[in-house]
Amino acid sequence: MHKTGWNAGVSSLHRIVCKVWTVRNRPVNLTPRKRETRDLRIEAPSSKRVQREGGSSSQDNSNWDTIRTENVDSKQMGNVQTAEGTDSKEDDYTEYYRSCEFRMDEPIAIAFLQSKGILPETAKRCHIGFDKSWISPTILKRFSESASAFHSVPVPAPMPRLIIPISKSSYIARAMFSDSQVPYYNVGHAGLFLPDALYNGQKAVFVTEGVFDALSVIQCGGNALALNSTGNMSLLVDLLQKKPTKATLLLALNNDKTGGLASKKLQQELKLLDIPFQVAYLSGEYKDPNEHLKADAVEFKKAVSSALEYSVF
Repeated sequence: MHKTGWNAGVSSLHRIVCKVWTVRNRPVNLTPRKRETRDLRIEAPSSKRVQREGGSSSQDNSNWDTIRTENVDSKQMGNVQTAEGTDSKEDDYTEYYRSCEFRMDEPIAIAFLQSKGILPETAKRCHIGFDKSWISPTILKRFSESASAFHSVPVPAPMPRLIIPISKSSYIARAMFSDSQVPYYNVGHAGLFLPDALYNGQKAVFVTEGVFDALSVIQCGGNALALNSTGNMSLLVDLLQKKPTKATLLLALNNDKTGGLASKKLQQELKLLDIPFQVAYLSGEYKDPNEHLKADAVEFKKAVSSALEYSVF
């Protein structure tokens, strides 16, 4: 007799329960199995270069026709378009930098600089700017790709950031708030900050890790550049190998284990290049020179002056 309705449902459920019970109570084979080998190698993209948070990047071609661009600086948006996998010319952010410099008088930018102990005049001397509506070029690209399938994809909310030029084709977008998931976002290659300090005729140049460490030194009358990361130490060494400086390098890296190891390594490299140097203990008891400046600007300025006075020219 054909079962329908409730009876059929109960019968089906009974068969499922019985099958599950059978599987769960089946004897387990405890004999060791031969481990399978898996190839976990990841092939690198043939021509694509991936932009990483806090790392180097390049921008790919993007279709901007199907994406909303409210609150996006037109100069910035245009500059993030490059031809992927071709010999396209480097992005030129010069005009974008200029437009950001004009915005450095914004209250939020001044307040952030004050929290770092940096005067607006110091930032302007180094061509640092402000963008109250900055959006990651990488995120714009991802959303533009999604827009090909969905006709209207909203652009992520813009955020205020300091714009720190590294070269005409690269910059650092520094978050203004401590709760940002990505405090530093590198657009282009995150190279040395103010490398021209090596060749501006000054007798000594401080070498720091961070941008705000270099700004702290400059504000107190010193001449400085920033590595932007101890990982960029090789960039400085390569530059000095190709174009030696007549200045004495005053090494003022962070007061931590990483900074100490990097300083020792850099000293070894400078000895090989026969470039004069000294170690300048600008951090004192603090993490880095900028922390020292914020804690005691008077004592920090004395430390800078002392390092310059006793450096060997």
